[in-house]
Amino acid sequence: MKCSTSFSNWLFQSIHSTALIAGLAFAPHAFSAFDPNCDARVSAIVIQEDGRILIGGWFNTVGGSARHGIARLHADGSVDQTFNAQTDGLVFALEVQPDGRVLMGGSFNVVNGTPRSNLVRLLADGSLDESFNAGAAGIILELATLPDQRVIAAGAFYSWGGIPRAGIVRLRPNGRLDRAFDAGADEAVHSLVIQPDGRILVGGDFNVLGGASRISIGRLKANGRVDKTFLPPAVPEEMDVLALQADGKVLLGGDFERVGNEPRAGIVRLNTDGSLDDAFNPGVDGDGLHTFLVQPDGKILVGGFLSEIGGLPVANIARLNADGSVDTNFNPGADSAINRFAMQKDGKIVVVGWFTSLAGQPRNHIGRLLPDGSLD
Repeated sequence: MKCSTSFSNWLFQSIHSTALIAGLAFAPHAFSAFDPNCDARVSAIVIQEDGRILIGGWFNTVGGSARHGIARLHADGSVDQTFNAQTDGLVFALEVQPDGRVLMGGSFNVVNGTPRSNLVRLLADGSLDESFNAGAAGIILELATLPDQRVIAAGAFYSWGGIPRAGIVRLRPNGRLDRAFDAGADEAVHSLVIQPDGRILVGGDFNVLGGASRISIGRLKANGRVDKTFLPPAVPEEMDVLALQADGKVLLGGDFERVGNEPRAGIVRLNTDGSLDDAFNPGVDGDGLHTFLVQPDGKILVGGFLSEIGGLPVANIARLNADGSVDTNFNPGADSAINRFAMQKDGKIVVVGWFTSLAGQPRNHIGRLLPDGSLD
């Protein structure tokens, strides 16, 4: 069994940090700048079509308001008081469905005072959608909605409703298990991406996917069977995050030193058939790359626990040109890890993570950057 030490340590710290943050409260303040001021780490973010911002994590207050695990912000960063969902645990994944309902995954047992384990769906106002009752048996790390409204859920679990399912499942629109889909990962799935053609890129700790040898990275057909035309090299160490470029190439990030037989540190790009893109080799130094965001212009935002990329010093956040070279005009810096990015329609970049300083200014776990990397 492969051990993902960095990810395990991160997850352990995440779950046990709730005991340290209980009861904290930050004083409310004016929103002359984008500064929501969360009292603890933020691990998930998604921007709604109307510009409001959903965040999830293990916080207890946002902008001086009590918000446990999930909150919604207006575009200026102020708390949306009309949305007041609450959890008793941690939120790692958020997904807004086309009808405005919100999927929320993580490690929790109660939502809005109702027993619900690890995966729920909320109505647009944050109230519990009683028609969706998935009953996840383990931690949910990633979520995606298919065009037919079925849901792909991934994470660290080995069964679902008493039925053997490891790492990834497909659910019907009401949250019930879709038994026709059995991808069969043997360990946790950290990241997934639905391609435009319906195939599913999957990354994580596994050595087997759908009965085939796939070490940390593989691709599934829409029916859950392994896509044998996609033959990626093995990633024998931690692989945390995937991203799909517009040209179909695939970015992988994590805390690894080798991919297949080639030295590659923390970041790699695969061609559409899964082969290594030899021309792309920035190289990362640090304790792991956690997130990507591929910009419309092809540039790539990268974040995590990063001290160097492409031979240049960085502070946990950087931007690459499409060829993998470092964009030296973008260097905001953060004092601790970046967990996720989200880009607004105006090109501004919302950043969430463990940090308490962003671009040289105090920002508690969430901040917003202008396209050039300066603080909003």
